[in-house]
Amino acid sequence: MNVFVDDQPVTISVPTLAEAIRAARAEAQRHGRVVIDATLDGVSVPDELLSSPGEETFAGSDVRFATADPVDLVASTLRGVAEALHEAKAEHVAAAELIQQGQIENAMGRLTTALGVWEQARTAVINGSELLGYSIVASSTPNGTPSAQQAIDALAQRLGELKRAFVAQDWSGLSDTLAYDMPELADVWCKLLTGIADDDHAGRGTRMATSGHSPQSGVG
Repeated sequence: MNVFVDDQPVTISVPTLAEAIRAARAEAQRHGRVVIDATLDGVSVPDELLSSPGEETFAGSDVRFATADPVDLVASTLRGVAEALHEAKAEHVAAAELIQQGQIENAMGRLTTALGVWEQARTAVINGSELLGYSIVASSTPNGTPSAQQAIDALAQRLGELKRAFVAQDWSGLSDTLAYDMPELADVWCKLLTGIADDDHAGRGTRMATSGHSPQSGVG
């Protein structure tokens, strides 16, 4: 098995994917980077296989790993989620309008799409914190922007309001929360996530370096 990390050859003791992954992660960590992608003979390796590769041998195969700077990776992810939240504002408003028209089933489809983006935001904060080795929630925020914890608490409150209104079939209340509160909260989160991304990127992972943590793998 021929193993490459960012096109540089890496020596392994046995020709298994598990051994190749271990070697790639060790090489990436040595350079302060994380593995973000892998291909086996030109075919992308699924996340499930990266997580549990087993000990099957691949003698003669080429396995290539790509790495990234963890700070750059998290910053890019947060900015991407912020953009998605900005676009999701239209889904909130569309769902509110459909509810006002009595099209509850159609409104739920739009709401499900919007809630999926909020789940992405939550996951980005959790995974980003794990990757960098410190809590993103504790990051500084731009002047005039609620703290990350305040934004998280506000989101929990709004989601609770949505659930209450839906269970009670309070369509007026549900529509108002979607039309006004959720888009406003999305603006707060967009500014927050972008601000944290800029702050962490400018600091180049200072917190990570001083916390004693090493970057974790970005895949698997």
